[in-house]
Amino acid sequence: ISDTMCPSLKNWNHSRITAYSKVDAATKAEGNYWITLGNEGKKIAWSYKDGEILVGGDDVMYDFKSASEAPWYGARGSISKVKFASNITSIGTYAFAGYSNLQYLTIPTATRIIPASAFAGSFIMTETEGDLSKYKNGMLIVNGHLLKVTDACNQLIFETNVNINNIADGAFEGCGNIERIYIARTIQHINPNAFKGCNLQYIFVDAPESAWSIAASETDLGDASVYYKKSTPPRETMKDPSGENHSVIIDNKYWTKCGKEYVIWGCTHVFGEYNDGDNNGTCQTNGTHTAFCQMEGCEAFISEEKPNSTTNKHNFVNDDGTDSDVCVIPGCTAVKKEEE
Repeated sequence: ISDTMCPSLKNWNHSRITAYSKVDAATKAEGNYWITLGNEGKKIAWSYKDGEILVGGDDVMYDFKSASEAPWYGARGSISKVKFASNITSIGTYAFAGYSNLQYLTIPTATRIIPASAFAGSFIMTETEGDLSKYKNGMLIVNGHLLKVTDACNQLIFETNVNINNIADGAFEGCGNIERIYIARTIQHINPNAFKGCNLQYIFVDAPESAWSIAASETDLGDASVYYKKSTPPRETMKDPSGENHSVIIDNKYWTKCGKEYVIWGCTHVFGEYNDGDNNGTCQTNGTHTAFCQMEGCEAFISEEKPNSTTNKHNFVNDDGTDSDVCVIPGCTAVKKEEE
């Protein structure tokens, strides 16, 4: 083909073109190959040489039913480096599961879907300690993708790294003790089963609600409550039993950071001791007592009945100010002359 027939060839004079050979079956030989798989005709291309494999093809990879279905499976014992082309948005299931020499991964920023099975049992996933381990601070992060968290992070509180933009499926599997997780603003996507096996109760998101809705649109959060960062809490005015007004935090969707402490607005009230009582007991009913939130800036309160707080004081005055011969408190039958 001449550049007259195809003018754009003029721009390729100094370009390197890689030719791929079509194959109909798996091969462990070195070279450049492509194959079509599945009913949808998914195209997968790969280049393999000296233990390093570059995987490309369609943006969404074919999902293999097992590791042995991958066309490069025959070379599994020799593959030590895996790199995905920049267009890959979804890595296929079982693509490199069980590869005992896999030590290096390159995953593009565009990638969003990373199944738990994609690299399950491979060296890079299982080697959590030692000189060859790629884990740091209990986390395996590859090009901004959090692939796995070890038991070292199996604690009550977990804070994601600011260099993480994607959390893979199964990243927190087995971390049953993590109850609170703080999501960095940089995270753009969380795979559906990222928190599988967790006992999450609270998720603190350092991003707007709209951004989180996109990032975690398909994520199974279990029964966890999600809170979004806000510097000041929304409030409303409430009256306590004595009629005094208090400014109370009302919305429980937001959190803020006070020093090293993360505070959920309107959710984690810490109430002090009940007061002695509001002196509103009668001869027939108990009075109430009130406890106020001890958190700085919050005036939330709870009131409940104070046991054994009825009084012996009857009320012999009608609403219009006139005297009454009987106690006007509902349920009381005391007669005034009996009290005198």
